[in-house]
Amino acid sequence: MDRPPVATTEGQQIHHNTETTEARTFPQAQAAASPYEIAGEYAALGFGVFPMPINQKRPVLAGWPDKALTSYDEVETYWLSLARHEWLNVALTLDGWVVVDVDPKNGGTASLAKLQADYGQLPATRTHHTASGPDSLHFIYQAGPANTLKAAPLDPERYPGIDIKTGRASLIVAPGSVIRGGRYQVVDAGEPAVAPPWLSEIQQAARYLPARPVGSRTPSRPVATPSRGPSLAELRALPSDHPGRGWHWLGQVAGHLARQHRNDTFETYLGALEEIDSESDTPHDKDALMTTAERIWQYEQDKPEPPQRPELREIKMRNGAQLINDISDALNDGAIPDLYTQAGSLVLVADVHGDPNLPIGEVRKGTRRVDAATLGAQMARHVEVFRVSQDSDGNEVKKRTQPHQPTLQQVLAGASWPGIPPLFGITRVPVLRADGTILNAAGYDRASGLYFDARHDFSGVPLDPTPDQVRAARSFLLDELLADFPFSSAADRANYIALQATPPLRRFISGGVVEPTPLGLINAHTAGTGKTLLADLIRETYGGAKTDFVDDENELRKVVTSLLRDKVGGVCLLDNVGSGHQVRSATLSALLTSSVWTGRVLGQSQTVALVNDQLWMATGNNVRLGGDNASRTVMVNVDAGVERPDLRGGFRIPNLDTWIKSSANQARIVMAMLILARSWVMAGAPSIDTRMRGYATWASAMAGFLDFHEVPGFLGNADKVVEADTEREAWAAFLATWHEKFGEKPLGVKELMATNLSMVDGWGDSFLLVDAGSGRELSVVKAGNKLREKVGVPIDGLVLRSEKPGGPNSKKSNVYFVEPHRPGGGI
Repeated sequence: MDRPPVATTEGQQIHHNTETTEARTFPQAQAAASPYEIAGEYAALGFGVFPMPINQKRPVLAGWPDKALTSYDEVETYWLSLARHEWLNVALTLDGWVVVDVDPKNGGTASLAKLQADYGQLPATRTHHTASGPDSLHFIYQAGPANTLKAAPLDPERYPGIDIKTGRASLIVAPGSVIRGGRYQVVDAGEPAVAPPWLSEIQQAARYLPARPVGSRTPSRPVATPSRGPSLAELRALPSDHPGRGWHWLGQVAGHLARQHRNDTFETYLGALEEIDSESDTPHDKDALMTTAERIWQYEQDKPEPPQRPELREIKMRNGAQLINDISDALNDGAIPDLYTQAGSLVLVADVHGDPNLPIGEVRKGTRRVDAATLGAQMARHVEVFRVSQDSDGNEVKKRTQPHQPTLQQVLAGASWPGIPPLFGITRVPVLRADGTILNAAGYDRASGLYFDARHDFSGVPLDPTPDQVRAARSFLLDELLADFPFSSAADRANYIALQATPPLRRFISGGVVEPTPLGLINAHTAGTGKTLLADLIRETYGGAKTDFVDDENELRKVVTSLLRDKVGGVCLLDNVGSGHQVRSATLSALLTSSVWTGRVLGQSQTVALVNDQLWMATGNNVRLGGDNASRTVMVNVDAGVERPDLRGGFRIPNLDTWIKSSANQARIVMAMLILARSWVMAGAPSIDTRMRGYATWASAMAGFLDFHEVPGFLGNADKVVEADTEREAWAAFLATWHEKFGEKPLGVKELMATNLSMVDGWGDSFLLVDAGSGRELSVVKAGNKLREKVGVPIDGLVLRSEKPGGPNSKKSNVYFVEPHRPGGGI
C-alpha cells in the first residue's frame, strides 16, 4: 500500500510506493559514484535513503524517517529536490535491517574477537567500514521474523564497543560518504544474511542480569580489577524460570566452569555444567549444550596460563649502613630483573620505543645506565622497602616507603656486584658463541654475555648444513645479492664478504673475548656507484647506526661515544667522508685498537667506559689514508666504469635500498651467512696464517673462511691501501731525497730547515716540513716534533734515525740521519 505524500522543504509532494526488487545485486564500491547514484542503488535494495550534508551523520530535516526514499524511481524523481549541492552524504534507514556496529575506540575490536570466540564466527554478510578506518565495521543483516533486537548496546559490560542499530528511527551512513576526510567503504559486498538469534539472547540477558558492585579503592595499594560479567553465583541465582537463562547465560556459566576445572578432565567440567543447567525449568538441548561446552572448554584450554606476579623482595628500613648493605644484597640476589654490569657500571636492559632507525611501531631492547633515580624507580616496582609502625590498637603494621636518593647513590658508588651477570652487548640476530654453537634463544645468554633481542624468526637455522644448503646460501650471496655491485677486483669482493661475516663470527673468532676489528672502508671514484648501499646492506642486516663522518677530533670522539653508548646492533657507519679527503685521525686509530672505549658523555662531565664490539665502517669517494689509519683498514673499492653510475638499471634485485628494509629479506641474508659460518665450523674452522697489524687472529680466520667457501682474493688489494696512504708516499719521497743528498750524515733540525731555504731545486716538492695549509716552513719545534713521529719507522727500504751528540746526558739537541733499513735485530 502506498504511503501518503509528505511535504519537502520546498512544499513539493513525494509519493512512496512499496515496489520490491526481486534480485538484489549489491554495489561493489561507491568511491567514484555520485550521492544520487549511491542513493538509487541502495533504495533499489530495500533501504530507505535520505541526503545529508558532507561531514554530517544525521539528516538535518525534521521527520526524515517518514521522508526516506525507498525505490530507485523515487530517487530519480525526488532526490535532487531534497539534496542541496553540498549534501554529499547518504543516510540508510534500517527498517527491517539489523546492523552490528563495531567501534574500536571503545574496545569494539577486542570485544568482536571475544564475541566470536564465545559464539563462533558472525555469519558472512554485507559489511562496510566507516570513516574511522578498516577496523570500524558495520555488519548488515536482515532482521529475523521474530526480531527482538533493540537499537542499543549489545552488552556494554561483556562486549563494550559493540552496538546494535535497527528500526525505523535508526540509520547508518552509506559507503561513498565522507566524514572529516574519511570515506565509508564496502568491505564485503555479499548478500545480507539473517541476523543470528543469539544476538537477541545476549542483549536480553544483559538487561536482566544484576549490575556488578563497585569495589572500594584503597589509595596505598593497587586495587585488583574485578573480572567482567556476573559471577557464577550470580548466574545461578537467577530464578529457574527467568528469561535470562538463555544461550548467553549458558556460555557465561560454561566459561566460569572451564576456568575452574582447567586442570581437571572434560567430563568433570561437563558434569558440573549439566548439573547447573538442569536447575532451569527448561534445560538446553543436550546436543547444542555439548557443542557449546566443547567450544568454550577448548577456548579456555588454548589460552596461555596467566603470568604469575613474582613476590616482591622485602627490605626493612633500618640504619643507613645496614640499609645500604641490604639493598646491595637484594640487587646481587636478582631482585631487579634485566639488571647487568657493563664496563664496571650497572645497566638496565629495557624496551626502547620510537627508534627512528626502525620501522614505526617496532620496539627494540636498549641499555640504560643505572643512576640513583633509575634505581629508585626500579625498586618501586620490584622491591618493597617498609618500616614497621603501630596502629591505634597497638598492632604492628608494615608501611611501604622509599629509600632516599643519597642512600641509593651510596649503593651505586660503593657496592660490588658478584651476583649480577656481565653484559657485553645486545644482538638482534643470531651469532656464533666461542664454542661455535649458535646463540638463538631470546634473552640473556650467560655463555656469551650477550642479550639476544630477536628482530626476526631464525628458528630454522641448520646446525649442520647440507652441501645443498651451503651451495644455495653461497649462490644467493654472491650470484644474487652482490652480483650487480661493480667491485674493482676479486679482492674487493672478498674483503666485503669478510666484513659481512664479521658480526656473527666475531666472538667465535676471538674466543669469547671482545677484540676490535679493522675499519671497513668502501671507496668509490664517483657518487652513485653503490658504496653507501653496500655499507647499508651490512648495517641494516645486523642492526646499527649511521652518521656522517666528522674530521674534527673532539667532535669525532663525541660521535663515537654516543654511538657506542646507544648502539642498536653490531655495526656503526661513518658515512660520506669528503671527496679526496685524507683520513688521518688519532681518535679513529685509538678506536680501532680498543676493546673498551672511554669517553665523556655529551653535555655531562661524566666519563664512561663502553664495550667496543662494533664493526666500524666508512664510505667516501677517492678517500686517502694517513697516519696509522691505513694499516688498520680493509679497503673495498667499487668502480662502475661509467660517468653516471646512478643511471644504471636491470639489476637482479630491483630497488635494493628498499628491499633491504624488509625484515624477511634481512633474515634471509643472516640465514645464508649463518649457514656458511656453521658449515665452516663443522669442518674444523680451518684458518690460513695471515699477517695484518693488530688483527692477525681476525685476518687468519677470515682468510680460512673465505678459502673454504672458494671466495678468492682476501686482502689481495693491499697495494691499493698503500696507494691510498698518501702520507706514507710523501715520507717515502722525503727520506729518499734526504738520503740521496746527504747520505747518512747527521743533521740538526735548524740545519735541515736551512737546506730547503738555500737549495730551492734540491728538494723539489718532496720537502714535507711545511704547513699543509699555508705552504710555509714549520717552526723548528714543530718540525722536530714531526720528525720524532717517524723515527725508527721503515718506509720503502729507508729508516729515519736520531741521536744526541755527546751522549744521552748531553744538553745538545738531537740530530737526525737516514740509513737503509736492515731487517732483523732484537734481543
